[in-house]
Amino acid sequence: MTRKVYILDTSAIFAGITGSQLAPQCTVPEVIEEVKDLDSRRRVEIALSIRRLNVVHPEEKYVRKAIRQSKAIGTYDKLSNTDVKILALAIKFLNEGFTPIVLTDDYRLQYTLKRMNIEFHPVKTMGIKD
Repeated sequence: MTRKVYILDTSAIFAGITGSQLAPQCTVPEVIEEVKDLDSRRRVEIALSIRRLNVVHPEEKYVRKAIRQSKAIGTYDKLSNTDVKILALAIKFLNEGFTPIVLTDDYRLQYTLKRMNIEFHPVKTMGIKD
């Protein structure tokens, strides 16, 4: 049986996913930095304090791999730094034997994940079709 890990991007945080029972959940520091509104910030702080959400720094080798693969797919120039870090985190967990599931509404990131055969779930949108 594979171990799942949910990786949250900023849209998942704004949707309140940090309060759900999905576990384990993690994100990158760049996502936390993007959360500015008071309600979302409060949810993040609570989720972090009770360890429902963990902040993970993907190692540089995974960031380089995310850049390399997104360039090969043709999406690198359209991905934000945060998107690249989310992608790197997914690669890290995949290499560690987990099944990463990225929660994101970002279509470019979804497309990149799909091309890399990494599972994702949209949060508030229908997500990509192709």
